[in-house]
Amino acid sequence: MHEIQEKNMGNAGVWGLVSGLNPGLLKKKDYEALMSGQGLSSALSYLESTVYGKYMKGLPQGATLIEIHRILDMSYKDSCDEVLDYIPQPDRDMAVLFIRGIWDLQNLLAILRANKNKCEKDILEQSLSPLGTFDPKTISGTIKSGGEFPVYALPKAYRRPMESAMDMGGLSEAERFLERSFWDYLLMSCGGEFRENVLQYLDILNLRTLIMCKLAGVEAKTHIISRGLLLSENMLERLAASDIHSLPQIISNTPYYGAVLRALKDGEESFPDALDLHLSGVFCDILSQKAIQFPVSPNSAIAYLKNKEREVNLLKAILSLMAYGMPKKVLMGVVS
Repeated sequence: MHEIQEKNMGNAGVWGLVSGLNPGLLKKKDYEALMSGQGLSSALSYLESTVYGKYMKGLPQGATLIEIHRILDMSYKDSCDEVLDYIPQPDRDMAVLFIRGIWDLQNLLAILRANKNKCEKDILEQSLSPLGTFDPKTISGTIKSGGEFPVYALPKAYRRPMESAMDMGGLSEAERFLERSFWDYLLMSCGGEFRENVLQYLDILNLRTLIMCKLAGVEAKTHIISRGLLLSENMLERLAASDIHSLPQIISNTPYYGAVLRALKDGEESFPDALDLHLSGVFCDILSQKAIQFPVSPNSAIAYLKNKEREVNLLKAILSLMAYGMPKKVLMGVVS
């Protein structure tokens, strides 16, 4: 009884913290203001008047897009550190793995590719994200010339899958093995609603993979990771066998229908950015609804952090638009 009361008090603290942070999330008017400016410097100046102000002011004069993206990542990392620490155990460990573990996978894949392609240390270091559960600075310090990497430097849970992946001949086969091993580990480590969230994320990941494979003319079925929450094995097989314009009809009874339909209407020139933003928007909406239903729970923290992550990714897309001329109408559709 005491443990339950302590957990409920902890979740109330999370709810209180997130209730104070949610108003700081950017609104439609903020995105419109960013995109109505006269270039990258104008957008950065506007961000100085938002919660990102302290990060923007720390940028060097004439900062590159990579430096800007890095500072946005650090703002998200700070948000994760602030919010996740408030979640009581055992939910905290599952929340950390769900929120930050996905970035572990990106780092693991970067290490694998560097090893297979014999990349130099500095190239790999640039591709490692600071958002995962392990510190890339610690990892990069063990990398040798030519991409050689000692697996023992990884957290224990990732060592055996990485060893097996590195022993495989082809990079594509090794990547798929590593991805599937990671998601199996995440599903095994997460229970309750966290497991449901992982399965829902797998739905979205599989949809993205299927669409990108079809656009590239690549066999889609072998790239499906695992069945998720709403997309059954039968449905995934139908999706893999269909042409790209039939996809929305097959998933018409799922919450993903509108996002896929809108992404396809945006046109191939907007992929993969618009597709990612549309699908992440659906995922955030689902998590936000859970947070409304069960506010005094980890749901409030998870919903806030995934909305924050989407916000950072949307800012990156907008700033890339300012720098490289991505179609503005696509991004306006995403934020509307």
